Amino acid sequence: MAASVISLFEDLLSSFIALASFIPVMVYMSDAAGTQSEALIIRSLALDPDLSFKTYLIREFKVGIFLALFSGGLAGIMAIITRQNIILGLIIFLSMFLSIMASVIIATWAPLLFKKINFDPAVATGPLATIISDLVTLSIYLGVALLLLSSTTP
Repeated sequence: MAASVISLFEDLLSSFIALASFIPVMVYMSDAAGTQSEALIIRSLALDPDLSFKTYLIREFKVGIFLALFSGGLAGIMAIITRQNIILGLIIFLSMFLSIMASVIIATWAPLLFKKINFDPAVATGPLATIISDLVTLSIYLGVALLLLSSTTP
C-alpha cells in the first residue's frame, strides 16, 4: 500500500529526488511518536479503566505538539543545512509536524476503538496503527511537498 501511495507521486519524486531521501526519516519519526502514544494509552487504560478520555487526549495532544515542533524543527534545519534548500526545510518541518500529530491521534484513538468493541487494545493496536500511520505520513509528506513546490514554481 505504501508503494501505491509513493507511485502517485513518482513525477514529483523524480523531479526533486532529495524528497526520497527523507521518506525513512518521516516514517520512522511518525512511527516512534505513535508507538509512544500507543504504549501510554494502553498502560493508562489498564491502570484506570475509568480513564477520562478528554483529559488524557488534551495532555497527549500537548506532548505531541511539543514533540512535533521539536522534531520537525530539527529535521527542517538539518534539511536546510545538508541540502541547502529552504523550501525543502519547510517541507520537512511542516510534513513532520503534521505527520507526528496524525500518528499521535491515530495511536491514541486505535486502542480506544478496540476497547469499545471488546478487543484487547494491546494485541491489535500496534500493527493497525502503524500501517495507517505510515500511509498517512507518506500522504502528508508528499502532499505537502507537492503543494509547496507547485506554489513556488513559476
